[in-house]
Amino acid sequence: MSGIPGGLPSTGNPVAVSAVVDALIAATDGATVMPSGQSYGGSGIIVAVPEHGLVITPEDCRRWQYWSADGLTDAVNRWVERNAANVTNAQSLRPRAFGAWSAETSTGRTIYLDVVEIFPDDEETAAVEAGRARNQIAIWHAGRGEEIATGGTGGAGHTLYYVSQDYPVTGSWSVYREQYVHPDAEEPIDGTQTWVSTHATEAEAYAEQDRLQRTV
Repeated sequence: MSGIPGGLPSTGNPVAVSAVVDALIAATDGATVMPSGQSYGGSGIIVAVPEHGLVITPEDCRRWQYWSADGLTDAVNRWVERNAANVTNAQSLRPRAFGAWSAETSTGRTIYLDVVEIFPDDEETAAVEAGRARNQIAIWHAGRGEEIATGGTGGAGHTLYYVSQDYPVTGSWSVYREQYVHPDAEEPIDGTQTWVSTHATEAEAYAEQDRLQRTV
């Protein structure tokens, strides 16, 4: 990879989707993965880029595995493909990569995926300010191997459930979930559309949508 100011790698290369997906899923603690699929091992401060993240809950994994043993892999693959251009965007001011971290809860493993950018070490103040502005819980200082708390809550600001008739028309109806930066946002966060459940009738689907929306 060619160098850029600050000694960080350029990300203007094609994305090796399969290698990236494998590396992200294998990240039991956390990882920053370059477009080549290699883990980033350099210095710098890792900050998530807003509007591209995806949270995969234990409930999501169980639903997907009901239909396919590769449900999690399929979901991460779709997210990487949708965000490949965001990572390799030559117009970005700093190099970008794919980021992942996960947390074990009483109900299972939750996976957090983000498009991230890498600030040079000498831009730590700017990185902290960016993390705060983007409502991040913390950012990662790769050189020091430590988190820097930024005081945010993390995640999307609003979750919306909606109903759509299945296509080709089968007589069934499905509930989907999307995440938005805030309730008034016109477009969902890229790559956050998630299938939730399928129902035999429209009425059943809307009843489930209403139940889920009340939990948000």
